[in-house]
Amino acid sequence: MLSFVGVGGAGCKVIETFYRKDIISSIISKIAFKGEGYIKGVAIDTSETITQLSAIPSENRVLIGSSRAKGHGTGGDVKMGEVIMTEELELAMNAVRKANVEKPEAFFLVAGLGGGTGTGGLPIIAKKIKETYGVPTFGILFFPSRNEGSLYIKNAIANLEKILRALDGAIVLDINTLTGRGEDVVSSHSILNKMIFNFFSVVEPMEILRRIERNISTISFLRLQEEHASIKEILEKMLRDYLYIDAEEMGEFHMLIYGDLDKVYGDSYARKWCKEKHGKDLNIVFRDDPGARYLNIGLIITGLKGIGKRYKDEILAKEKREKKSELEELLSEIKPLF
Repeated sequence: MLSFVGVGGAGCKVIETFYRKDIISSIISKIAFKGEGYIKGVAIDTSETITQLSAIPSENRVLIGSSRAKGHGTGGDVKMGEVIMTEELELAMNAVRKANVEKPEAFFLVAGLGGGTGTGGLPIIAKKIKETYGVPTFGILFFPSRNEGSLYIKNAIANLEKILRALDGAIVLDINTLTGRGEDVVSSHSILNKMIFNFFSVVEPMEILRRIERNISTISFLRLQEEHASIKEILEKMLRDYLYIDAEEMGEFHMLIYGDLDKVYGDSYARKWCKEKHGKDLNIVFRDDPGARYLNIGLIITGLKGIGKRYKDEILAKEKREKKSELEELLSEIKPLF
């Protein structure tokens, strides 16, 4: 069993997606580990909008910080998020314990980087969960959209290392890859939330855990209904259209193919192409399901480096421009003495 804990607004919406019955029923026949209890989910937030996530059982939803945040969230105040989670950690952990009577194989803490609750609260509850359960604790982290404002980008960059240190590994996704293609922020989150659900519902847990531990990684998922499909073309499509991260460097590529394997071909050629094109090793795991209607393909890319560098550069460039403008304005007000 895997246990998911959403911390803050973005993370809680992922948990809502996991509980939504219409999505579950549409893919339940393809879940790799069938049965009740494969995935558990708890949502923790400082905003009363958590009460609108009606698919999540009420006992699995926790509103914290009512006295400080008044149900309105932290407004991007990371310190407030940290203080609230510290003060009300037992309230949050009570919900985690009730949902996890049995010890899970691993925890995944889901949060948007940049917001106060997720960014400030995640390291606090990650430490407590590790102390309580003694199992690997990973993160699923979203970089904020540029449309959400520079405060969120600055918060994300300033706190990323602290968050990563609190985890045993992290999956990182970037909303901007979708907003840059014309999607709005809400639609972008929805697309990524469904992708995460599909990925975890299909890919075997141990395949995920062994790849992402002690790594910064990203994931992707693609479902195909093809008579015959080239593995190289599938990988190329996923890297082009379904990769949701901006990293300076990437490590290994792990492709997980589930379904009727008579429908796919070209694994040796795909490995050769990946090495020549990207300079990366391609590991392929096959799980045969003869006669399956769909090919379910998961992709894990590990060893990401330079996450957030572009945003750091943008912030520095913007601050430099602002300082230059302030200096020019100041100089323009100085009148000559003669």
